[in-house]
Amino acid sequence: MFHFKALELMNWDCYPHYRVPLDGDIILLVGPNGSGKTTFLDALRVLLNGPRLSKSRTLHHYVQPDVEIAMIKGVVTNQLIGNRRPFAHLGIYGDVDVSLVCLIYNRGPQKIDKEYFIVKGDISLEEMKNLKNGLRSLQYSRHLEEAGVSRSTLKLIALEQGETDRIGQLSPEELLQLVMDITGNREIIKRYEEARRNYRRSSQQLIELRAEYNKICQQTQTLEKQAKQAEAYRELLEEQDLIEKEKLPLAKWYQVLNQIHDLEKNKEDLTEKKVNFIKRQKAIESEQEVFKGTIQGMEQEQQKLKQKQQEQEREINQLHQQIGRCNSEWQRLDALRRECEEIPQDFPVKEMEARLEELQGIYYEAKNKLAQARQDLANYEKESKQITKSKRPSFPSEIYEFREILAEKKIENLLFAEGIEIIDPKWQLAIEAFLGRDRFSVYVSHADFLEAKKLGQKHRYSNYISCFENVPLPSRIYPNSVLANLKVLDKRISGRLGVLNDIILVDTIEEGHQYHDKITITVQGYRQDRRGGIFIARDVRFFCGGLAMEKQISEIKEQLLEREEKINLLQSQLQKASQDVREQEKQVLMIKKREEWLRSQDMHKSLKKEGDELLKTSHKWIEEKQKTLQELDKIIDERNRILNQIRELQKEKDRIEKEFRQIEEFWMQRDQILQQLRWQKEELDKLIPAGGSASYTPDKLEKPEWMEHKLLELKHEIEMFVGCKDLTLISLYDYEQQQLDMKKRQLERQEEDQKQRTQELEHCRKDYKDMIVQTVTFYGKAVKELAELAGCRMKVALELGTGETLVEDARLSIKVSFDQKHEVDIRDKSLSGGQDVISSLILLVALSRIEQQGASGFFIMDEHNAHLDMLRIIEVGQFLRSTKAQFVLTTPTTENMAALAVADLIMTFSKRDPKSPHAPKPRYMRKM
Repeated sequence: MFHFKALELMNWDCYPHYRVPLDGDIILLVGPNGSGKTTFLDALRVLLNGPRLSKSRTLHHYVQPDVEIAMIKGVVTNQLIGNRRPFAHLGIYGDVDVSLVCLIYNRGPQKIDKEYFIVKGDISLEEMKNLKNGLRSLQYSRHLEEAGVSRSTLKLIALEQGETDRIGQLSPEELLQLVMDITGNREIIKRYEEARRNYRRSSQQLIELRAEYNKICQQTQTLEKQAKQAEAYRELLEEQDLIEKEKLPLAKWYQVLNQIHDLEKNKEDLTEKKVNFIKRQKAIESEQEVFKGTIQGMEQEQQKLKQKQQEQEREINQLHQQIGRCNSEWQRLDALRRECEEIPQDFPVKEMEARLEELQGIYYEAKNKLAQARQDLANYEKESKQITKSKRPSFPSEIYEFREILAEKKIENLLFAEGIEIIDPKWQLAIEAFLGRDRFSVYVSHADFLEAKKLGQKHRYSNYISCFENVPLPSRIYPNSVLANLKVLDKRISGRLGVLNDIILVDTIEEGHQYHDKITITVQGYRQDRRGGIFIARDVRFFCGGLAMEKQISEIKEQLLEREEKINLLQSQLQKASQDVREQEKQVLMIKKREEWLRSQDMHKSLKKEGDELLKTSHKWIEEKQKTLQELDKIIDERNRILNQIRELQKEKDRIEKEFRQIEEFWMQRDQILQQLRWQKEELDKLIPAGGSASYTPDKLEKPEWMEHKLLELKHEIEMFVGCKDLTLISLYDYEQQQLDMKKRQLERQEEDQKQRTQELEHCRKDYKDMIVQTVTFYGKAVKELAELAGCRMKVALELGTGETLVEDARLSIKVSFDQKHEVDIRDKSLSGGQDVISSLILLVALSRIEQQGASGFFIMDEHNAHLDMLRIIEVGQFLRSTKAQFVLTTPTTENMAALAVADLIMTFSKRDPKSPHAPKPRYMRKM
């Protein structure tokens, strides 16, 4: 690639017209931020037709609105590199200067045009005015590519501030593509890309042709189906026309001829048959008269025998009835006799009957007790469920009935037993025995008191009805009194509780005997007072409080168990009593049977004798009846035989008469048919085409009926034909089939072309692969050499794809090692910023090496020292100088001598004075 020697700017941003040298290998632009360094670099980017400017700036940023034309000119070398000069393709030879000129035309705020020139020598402004036929951007870029500046190179030489390491961040695929764009054999690349385009175009054409062929195939298949349907429809029409116009008339004509011949031949046979029928009919009538006389005599004899048979049957039936009654009675008495033989003779009849009555009484008594026990069990179960459900003691039914009456009248009420709770279970029996029926006293409000008493009288409620009375309890309650052992649940009954403080509870009678003026009650329920003592706890049930409910539940469980045991016992007793009654009834019945047998012994003997005599008489009558039946059967058989003969004769006569009538009717019909057939023949003679009878002989034609049926089927099939009826599709299908064959041949030619394109692509891919391997080998060697200059190790590895993507999936991986450490990928996060910069610089500069000769190339690096310390800056400078390429570097104003020491040419930029429209010309200093 060429080197820059000078740069000239006119009307570029704030530069009116300046020319500065660029003839150093390393050119350093120094200045504060905003001094125009990036403006200077963007001028170089525009001159090289870069894809973009710094920070996405546009030409409107650098061309002032009042400027009509701006100019950027670069003077570059044309020195021999290897065996070619950069601009030899333009006819510029020798070590001469070459001017790269970019003229920028301001067409207004929306449009700016550029025009490029490549001219031999360092031309002046005056000479520029005569330049004509400039190059457009695309043409100019192609010439620069021939000179060694590809568009991929532009992407790298136009690095932004601090982005020197951009090449190191490229993916392996992008890096390989960049290397091939810059250093690859363009002819091989061009042939490969052309072969790939041809292959893809051929593949696409083959796909489209196959799709078109398949589409035509589908259309042809659809058309073929329709054409076949139309062909079938045409065949139906042709067959219908043939049958209607030729075959059916001729078949009918042959049929009529045969029918006329058959009818004329059968006429004589029918006449002879009629004469024979008349003779046979007269013979049958004479035979029938003889048989009828014989039948009359036989019927009279048969009637007499039937009367005799009926009399015999009546007599036999009467005898059988008598025998049946006699035998039935005898069998009953004989069975009675056999039973009585086993009965003892000394049975006490009266005692046994008395015993039976006694056992029956025991049975019914046990049955009644069992029913009562089951009823008691049901009542206890009901009471248990009621206590469990209501969570309170169960009261007598009278209580529930009266309280329901009060509830209907909406009278609030409370039982005395519900208002108290007995604290100590020990005194439950004594207290409840003392309270007695007072526990069932009903308490109501004062307002309902009178109404409640009236209801008590009406319904005969046998317990007190009292009024609620809430009074204070005695201030001093005796500890052994009834009141002391009560818990008041409802204070509205406290008026009744005061007297209970005087009732003393004692453990023994001796202890209670000491209280002369008090009422005492023992634990067992024995009461003592002034009158003496009395036991009051007989059959006492508990109704007060939760203890009463528990006691009731316990009592009910005991009663349930007791009733269940009693029911089981009564069931056993009832079963035994029932068995005893049955046994006793059997014995009494046996005694009665014996008494009956003693009375019936004479009758048993006489019935036996009478039955035998009746049986003998019955046998005689049966024998007489059998003889009569035999005679009757004989007469009937003979009569039936004669009747059968008469019937056969009559059938024959009827058949003859029927056939005679049929012959008459048949001939009348056939005569009419014969006339019709002769008329039909005349009509058919007109329909038969000339020579038709010669075309089809009778044995080659089906019957007319079959043809008519076939014709109906054809008409129905034609009428109901659901396929295509368009006969023009038959010829259209033939045409489409020809087109399909032509398209198939075209497809085969395209497949052959695709095969050739595939072979061509494989050949070019092989060349491209060899070029990649050769180029990467050279590039790897250049990278290795540059890495050694930079004091590190770098290794380049090529990874090819497989199959058809051998080249497309190829990638270039880079491993780097600094400071004798292990190798890592160039994009590894463990690399420092300075190491990233050096790695990228090595890859970048290696691209400019051509055929292992001295380095070449031109690079722009904006603030490449952004991530470097002083030592790294020195190392980078030494490395850049060792590459022998041309670098334009930038750095902010600095006192770091390391940053300045690397440059051959230092250009210093200053900020524009706000009062001046132009920026000061950059100052430069050469290194001696």
